Amino acid sequence: MLRITRMWVRTNIETPFFADTTPEFVEYANINYRDTGKRSTVIRTLSDDGLTMTQIMDFASSETFAEWCNDPIVKAWLEARAEYQSANGITILSTQQETI
Repeated sequence: MLRITRMWVRTNIETPFFADTTPEFVEYANINYRDTGKRSTVIRTLSDDGLTMTQIMDFASSETFAEWCNDPIVKAWLEARAEYQSANGITILSTQQETI
């Protein structure tokens, strides 16, 4: 299993975190990744000061994570999120860890 942990940090709470997750995208991700066992866990937490959002996602393997990253629908969503974050001064820290 591969655990991806991402932390997004904003400079103030007035700047929203990226929230353009449509019901259609969620359904697509669930059908193609969650329901197939390729991605199991998605946990999001917000820091007490509201400036840092942490997300943990577990993928079945590094190959399924690569599939997620290269899926055209997911890739378009990831690119839109990256553009939004860059334009709004939101920084990201990402780690990957193989787990048992």
